[in-house]
Amino acid sequence: MNWDAVGAIAELLGALGVIVSLGYLAQQVRHNTRSVRAAAYQSWFASYDSLSDLLLGDAELDALAHRGAEDPLGLTPDERQWFFGVLRRGFRQFESLYYQQREGMIDRELFDAWRHIYARSTEGAAFRQFWEAERAIFSAPFRGFVDRELAGERGLPFQGP
Repeated sequence: MNWDAVGAIAELLGALGVIVSLGYLAQQVRHNTRSVRAAAYQSWFASYDSLSDLLLGDAELDALAHRGAEDPLGLTPDERQWFFGVLRRGFRQFESLYYQQREGMIDRELFDAWRHIYARSTEGAAFRQFWEAERAIFSAPFRGFVDRELAGERGLPFQGP
């Protein structure tokens, strides 16, 4: 065997090694991306769950939330402040989910399922009052997203970013 043949075989083996390494790297990147997406959603859901636990764990707070949704004008100033605080927290969470979906961290199907839940929160005068008073604290793209949906008047669930 001559040195040219040995060199050619070595180059071929080197090229195969690079291809195998690139395939392994691509697999690791895909796995890491899935892990990051799962962690992002899990973190978001834990935040959502803590708000749910707050409301469902206290019958008085749950009743106040329902009263606020049905008749926001019937709330005392302190109750209204608490009620708007709950809406603010909930829609901050939704804004986070909105951005995670826009950045590809949350699957569209999962986002659509949550949109149905949040769409129910926008029904009635309570949300309209909240949104008029608080919309400026949300990012411009999210405000536009919500405003477009509210303008559609029961065109819910939300149509997307």
